[in-house]
Amino acid sequence: MPAVSSTGEAVPSRASSLRYDFLWTLMGNGIFAASQWIVIVMLAKLSQPELVGKYSFALAVGTPLITFASFQLRAVQVTDVRGEHQFSDYLGFRLLSMGGATIALTVLCLAMRYQPSMTALIEALGLGLAVESVSDVYYGRMQAHSRMDSIAKSMIVRGVLSSLAMVAVVVATGNLLLGVLALVAARMGVLLLFDGNLKQTIAPVPVRPCDLAARPRLQWPNQKTLFLTTLPIGFVSVLVALNTSIPRYFIEWAAGPRELGIFAALSFFQSSGNMVVGAMGQAAFGRLATSYAQEDRRGFFSLLFRLVAVGLGLGVAGVLVVVFAGHWILQVMFRHEYADRSDLLVYLMIAAGLGYCCQFVGSAVTAARIFKPQIALFLVVASSLTLFCYLFIPGHGAAGAVSAIMAATVVQISGFALLLFFSARRQGPRSVPAFEPADEMAISASAS
Repeated sequence: MPAVSSTGEAVPSRASSLRYDFLWTLMGNGIFAASQWIVIVMLAKLSQPELVGKYSFALAVGTPLITFASFQLRAVQVTDVRGEHQFSDYLGFRLLSMGGATIALTVLCLAMRYQPSMTALIEALGLGLAVESVSDVYYGRMQAHSRMDSIAKSMIVRGVLSSLAMVAVVVATGNLLLGVLALVAARMGVLLLFDGNLKQTIAPVPVRPCDLAARPRLQWPNQKTLFLTTLPIGFVSVLVALNTSIPRYFIEWAAGPRELGIFAALSFFQSSGNMVVGAMGQAAFGRLATSYAQEDRRGFFSLLFRLVAVGLGLGVAGVLVVVFAGHWILQVMFRHEYADRSDLLVYLMIAAGLGYCCQFVGSAVTAARIFKPQIALFLVVASSLTLFCYLFIPGHGAAGAVSAIMAATVVQISGFALLLFFSARRQGPRSVPAFEPADEMAISASAS
């Protein structure tokens, strides 16, 4: 039955199928990932690996703080099927947290006594990540109204414009900092002109009056509740970000920026698989959350197993491609310094396959709203990764980092599986509970 607008007119249904959501999300994530990859390719083509290493190190410093301050708010929005908070509450919370994160990043740079040029680069990249994080809270509103197509359009425009702006400025001036500032400006323009435009991103879906608010609401009780709700997954988020950053810290410390630049460039080959994994995970997240909320364990685990099978397939395909054509691909995409390390790319793709499966299982854990136990798990994972990096990277460089990543990923997948197992055992015996009509309406409106 078609939805009816406030004027009484029939509105086309936007309750898209999983395939529809997946295709749009895949397109958005794919083009966005490709645009980020182009930045790395151009830096590698136009400069020495040391510059790529500095760019990668600046990201490794800024990303954990910004990620922590994001608190995975989008996941909380989408799983808020009962409408406990309004969009203006989420927007206000995100702006406050990003302001605090940028201040903390400045303090960190001063405390670590980085060179002024590195501090400026870290600050600029942190600002770009903060703008991206504000866009993400708008994506949460779009996803709650089953508008994955709007999210994809925003990601496409943001990725293409920001990457083109950065590359153009770097080519014209040879200054990496100015290029990053151009990237920030492009992201800000997409946020203001598209993400915040309700007519472009939500219409013609019927929207509750509380979702029309464009201004942030900073009421202390609501902000306190959101903070206490999201703090556990904020800790989880920063630990996840550290899983990416920790190997880079150790590589820079033990082998220098050149080795880090090669590792960072080769790591971007995971993006081709990450875009599929991200698209599938985001498209299926709402269904996973709804199935779990309805105690439909069969539907929940059936979808999860299909997602994991996709992750395994992508991993195997990536390994086969780089085994037979890795050296040639690196020679074409980058330069001989990178092509000489094609053996490293094979092991990176094996690690990527494990990571794809781990991402899917982790999405299922979050969809089940298992928040606090993830803190202990990721503390174990981060501690394990730190230990593995300390043992493997000195003397082995980037190859040791890959070994450390694979070992830590096995620890992480095992922990996720245990969390899901014990949580499923605690669920009631019903397969699908009888919801009140209001609950059914909330779920169908908020989960894709």
